[in-house]
Amino acid sequence: MLEKFKQLIHPEIEIAVATLTGELIIRETATDSDISNLTVEGVPARCLAFTLDHQPKQNRACFKQLSCYLNPAEKYINKSCDCVIVTELESTWYILLLELKSEKPKRSEIEVQLKNSETFIRYLVDLLKTHYEVNPPDYKYRRVVVTTRDRSHISKSPVTPGKVQPTYRFETIPLKPKNGNAKVHLGKLLRPLKL
Repeated sequence: MLEKFKQLIHPEIEIAVATLTGELIIRETATDSDISNLTVEGVPARCLAFTLDHQPKQNRACFKQLSCYLNPAEKYINKSCDCVIVTELESTWYILLLELKSEKPKRSEIEVQLKNSETFIRYLVDLLKTHYEVNPPDYKYRRVVVTTRDRSHISKSPVTPGKVQPTYRFETIPLKPKNGNAKVHLGKLLRPLKL
């Protein structure tokens, strides 16, 4: 199933896992980022990792948005997360949507990036069902933001008086990088959201 999933994505966006050490390194290219390299430890060999934030030197227009069929001028529909990890752990299949944030992340921006990424990944899963005759498992989606700030520093979404605000849940994991490098175990990223 992972091989079919891998066939769907452009080879340039795949992130390699070091099979001997079980490590995956996510690189953040933004110059103002406090975390330049996030090492995810404990990644099993049966895994597919890729970025939705690919910024190559050539063919930039191809990767500027999630689809060239979307209007690039639209502010929100082309936002995406830094990394997607598809893996099986303890007989459960997961799709991890991972975003790296520094300083003062805004909840509304994070939600847009994660929602768009999840919608796009659900589309890919539907393509697997439709064209590859694959019956994908019921994935558990995990949405995680790794940040250099603690949870209390993520700004809240604006509240409209008299309206119930829909909530899009994600886990926030604060890390303290050293010289731009940080580490986290995959098991910590996949733990269930706190109620």
